Amino acid sequence: MILKTHNNMYKTQDWLFEQYKRYFIAMQNSNAAREFENSRTIQLRKLELKLTKLELEEKNIRKEMGK
Repeated sequence: MILKTHNNMYKTQDWLFEQYKRYFIAMQNSNAAREFENSRTIQLRKLELKLTKLELEEKNIRKEMGK
C-alpha cells in the first residue's frame, strides 16, 4: 500500500512503520538514559552528603582535640 505524506511524497506502509519503530526505540532509549542519569545523580548526592557528614565529624574531632 502506498500512502501520500503531508508534503506530497509517496511512501509505502512498510517505510512508515519503520519510521514509527525507529521513533519508538529512540524514545525508549531516551527514557532509559534519563532514568540512568536520575539514579546516578541521586547516588552522587548521597555520596556528597556522606562526605559532608564525615567532614563535619572530622571538624568536631579536631575541635575536641584542640580543647
